[in-house]
Amino acid sequence: MRNILFVFILCISFADIVSAQTMHSIIFANMEEQGREVDRTAEMRNMTEFCNMVASSLGYSHDLRRHSGREFTSVMLEREIASLNVNDDDIVLFYYDGHGCNWDDDDWPHMALLDKQYWATTAYNKLKAVSKRAKLLLCIASCCNMDSEGQRRASNNYALSTIDRDKVRKLFTGFRGRRSIITSASIRGQYSWSWTGGITPGSQYTISLRKVIKDAVSGASNTELTWESILKATEKQTLAYSEGKQLPQFKIEENAGTSAITRTTVSTKQIASSADIENVWVEHNMMLNGVKCMVIHVRFKTHYMNEQGGRLVAFFDSPKGVGLRDTNGRYRTVDGNVCVGSDFGSHYEHSLFEDLKLVMPNSEIHPKQGTKTYYIRAFVYDFKQGKYIANSDFISFNMQ
Repeated sequence: MRNILFVFILCISFADIVSAQTMHSIIFANMEEQGREVDRTAEMRNMTEFCNMVASSLGYSHDLRRHSGREFTSVMLEREIASLNVNDDDIVLFYYDGHGCNWDDDDWPHMALLDKQYWATTAYNKLKAVSKRAKLLLCIASCCNMDSEGQRRASNNYALSTIDRDKVRKLFTGFRGRRSIITSASIRGQYSWSWTGGITPGSQYTISLRKVIKDAVSGASNTELTWESILKATEKQTLAYSEGKQLPQFKIEENAGTSAITRTTVSTKQIASSADIENVWVEHNMMLNGVKCMVIHVRFKTHYMNEQGGRLVAFFDSPKGVGLRDTNGRYRTVDGNVCVGSDFGSHYEHSLFEDLKLVMPNSEIHPKQGTKTYYIRAFVYDFKQGKYIANSDFISFNMQ
């Protein structure tokens, strides 16, 4: 009887070891943004179903973490990354669905979280640092990669009965060594397109990615079960859906360490960051999306800024040194003065921003009755130091 009990305990222990792997899924989708509720909610639902399908097919437990609304912040993202407990042969998937943009010296997009712009490469490197033991890391940024519908729709149905579990295992775990992958919905200089209504709302890129994987692991296509083939096929599908307007990008690292995609060559922790504003010029009465705007152009340099980046801000005065009062709470400082700003960032010790544009609708300037002459002054704010580190001279302009 004692021997039988011993064998039984061994069997239980062995079963625990076999099923010990975990798929860690972190999904950030900004479902509450006005005008984008439908497609972002669809992406949250579809990515959740997709990750559940993968974990179930692999026989992995599923550590699913989803965030939207007030939790759609860099603070929450970093908290989730820091709390990951990744063991041997686990899988880590991070998915972002929201707005994005691009600054001057990185081909990968910056995710527009509620509290600040956040490098996709920063998220990737932080994920790699805690995922050294993972079999596969996927970092997916479904957002625009720009400096600044009606197509054929795809199916989002992923019935488990159509999935070949062996093919899922081959794609996600059936390779030697370890893989880390970063991918984004478009190359630099392109938007990321979404269907915001209809029967299949959601990101055209992410719908393409899920479709290519689903077709490959269900036998509906001849796509080779390698990540390079999957992502190349996703490029073609995304181009088809977007009518050639959007080309995704990806990078695959094998047995990767934690230092990829970093261009800073010396430690800048002890060096105070600084900036120089070289030129400011203004275009008036520019029509942008049907709105008459002022476009403020700023050329400036930064030195030793870290990945937190900074913000370029233009303040409006009348007279000089006296802030113009805001009247509707839209383009304003915390003190209630008119301003407009844009976040920026750099991976380099020394960076030149040739022409960072700030767009201010004419209707948001709020001129004072009887006053024609107003002033703009540009400032550079450094998030690391928590203060302004450079400013321009005053630029005057007239309003009738």
